[in-house]
Amino acid sequence: MEPKPPKTKYDAELISLSALFNGLERIGKKVRGRDARIIAAALEALREHIKTTEDLRTLGHKLIEIENEHESESKQFPDQIGKVNLSASFMALEAVRIFLGGRVVSRNLGHLHNALVEIIVGAAPAAMLQPETHDSGRRAHAPKVQEAKGMLAGIMEVQLSTGMSRQEAAQWVARHVSPEMARKISNKPLTARMIEEWRDKYGGAHGENGITRDSYLLWSGFYSPTPQRFREITEHKAKGLLARKPS
Repeated sequence: MEPKPPKTKYDAELISLSALFNGLERIGKKVRGRDARIIAAALEALREHIKTTEDLRTLGHKLIEIENEHESESKQFPDQIGKVNLSASFMALEAVRIFLGGRVVSRNLGHLHNALVEIIVGAAPAAMLQPETHDSGRRAHAPKVQEAKGMLAGIMEVQLSTGMSRQEAAQWVARHVSPEMARKISNKPLTARMIEEWRDKYGGAHGENGITRDSYLLWSGFYSPTPQRFREITEHKAKGLLARKPS
């Protein structure tokens, strides 16, 4: 026996809509002329709304199913996390496209769909998926990676405010950060020296402006977390970081 799909907010809404539809239908049987035509039009509009809500519920169930499968496969195949992420993202996009089918036509979503298919089958990435480069010719760091680096620099600042030395504060952060975050923000082993460099570059009164600086300023006002709490926070944040292909 297959498990029942999880309840969503659309289940309760469908119950209310069904009751409203039945009530209007009963009223429609009692009226004539112009009132009957108005009720009939309202019922038709409500019928379409119910169909859309049913499809939204189906989409919600499908996305939850994809999320659960992704979480399971991420644990089962940690060395293939890039492929796991790509597969789950493609299936989620496909579920959205099925929902939109017949409602909205988007060639742009079609382009994204086709570009992902090409990557999945091993073709070279389409031009739209080629990364931009700085004027220096170097690729930019992903925004979420920049945020994570600013976070670690900010927590180092917090530890400095408790009386730790620079070396102690950087070592504390490097030692207690979640392994998943450490792995996702750097292709090299995360060291205390790297965290010191990020703090020097983006911290203080004259740090380099940008996403990393903003994240540093946010987290440097944080309280001093316990090692366990810091591990939990960085583990949670790491879930929003995409795995990187080793260079």
